[in-house]
Amino acid sequence: MSLEPISCSTLADGVESSILSFIRRRTLQPGDLLPREEEIADDLNISRLSVREGIGRLKALGLIEPRKRRGTILRKPDPFLPFSKIARTNLFTQEDRRDFREMRVALELGMCEWIFFRKKPEDIRRLRKIALEITNVWSDVEFHTQLMKMSGNHSVNEFREILAEFFKFPPKECDREFWQKSSKEHLELCDILEKGTAAEFYAAMRKHFQPYFNDNIS
Repeated sequence: MSLEPISCSTLADGVESSILSFIRRRTLQPGDLLPREEEIADDLNISRLSVREGIGRLKALGLIEPRKRRGTILRKPDPFLPFSKIARTNLFTQEDRRDFREMRVALELGMCEWIFFRKKPEDIRRLRKIALEITNVWSDVEFHTQLMKMSGNHSVNEFREILAEFFKFPPKECDREFWQKSSKEHLELCDILEKGTAAEFYAAMRKHFQPYFNDNIS
């Protein structure tokens, strides 16, 4: 097998690193078999317990899967799986949350042209219906979820849904008047998508996200 020697801080780190390097060098693909635990242990001259711990990390990442009577095979990776799990915790600082919110704003603004040129009449009808019923942060998130689905980019949508966990409005703004204004703004976005230009849509989205560019938003 000729796995690379371990030089990481722990044996489990080393096993993980060596297997990933092995996958790259051999250009393995989803469905391909990995070496057995005992082969890896012999090649690296370490215990099977350490090998099992390193393999467990790759399994937790969704990169490998044990198959009965076959061994351990590679899976098509989900690059957002680890982040998706930890995003639902409450372990991030306010600075972290601000950074994630900024990333989501940048992501949506960056996808404006794809949204505009891939839109369909039925998408706008669905979007307009949501906009008419915006009364809280969850209906706002539903609107932007539908909007981003119109881009047709699965990976962007998956990442954006994770970032939505950190996209909360300041409590002081969440009154009835605020949501009435928000509903009107969302309906204006629908109008531009239906009758405007891509440049007008980007400008309207930039204006819509203006509060998140203000220094006083934490």
